[in-house]
Amino acid sequence: MAFSFYSHLGDERRKKDFMNIGSFLSIGEAAARLGVKPRDLTTLFYSRGLDCDRCPVIGGRRLIPADYLPGIAAELRRAGRLPALGEVTHGK
Repeated sequence: MAFSFYSHLGDERRKKDFMNIGSFLSIGEAAARLGVKPRDLTTLFYSRGLDCDRCPVIGGRRLIPADYLPGIAAELRRAGRLPALGEVTHGK
């Protein structure tokens, strides 16, 4: 049996996602899109509030699938780091 770099990933969807690296964001890119600080995302990963298996660390960088942003936004709302949908916020 030949060794495959992707053999540890388990399913075909993950293999496809890893082949298309453009569908992944860094912590900083994801935070910017969501309007939060990168530290807010990092804290949720370390507290296991976000799925670490879905967002692997490769080469010292966490890769976040772009299609996971809505789930991250929901978790940020639960943690009080993002306003609820429809909530009006005012700048300081």
